[in-house]
Amino acid sequence: MSTAPLYRQQSVVLDGSGNGTIQIDIPAVENWSINAITVNANINTIEAQCRIYRGQHGSRFLVDSTISGSSGDTSDTIHDMLGGESLYVEWQSGTPGATASVTIRGTISNPQQVGGFRAVS
Repeated sequence: MSTAPLYRQQSVVLDGSGNGTIQIDIPAVENWSINAITVNANINTIEAQCRIYRGQHGSRFLVDSTISGSSGDTSDTIHDMLGGESLYVEWQSGTPGATASVTIRGTISNPQQVGGFRAVS
């Protein structure tokens, strides 16, 4: 099994309420060992809260959060994720129209050509 550095970035434009979510799908044949998740926004007139969920989007799946979702924060919580699993990164109450971004770092086992990010709202 081969390994490679994991470095993925994705962004979402926050809606009129300052909310946005990115779903991160781990490709079926890859395993990700995530050791850093960084969140921020290009405009932080209003500081967003940011929450990270594992597996499903919902309070009982919460694995990390920050009150600095706009000005920026980095989580060093380790997440060992198997292919087919998902993370959800959600910003709440930020600046409407701001572009919020997430950066994922770590190691990929059995890397493929593309990662799996998509904005869900």
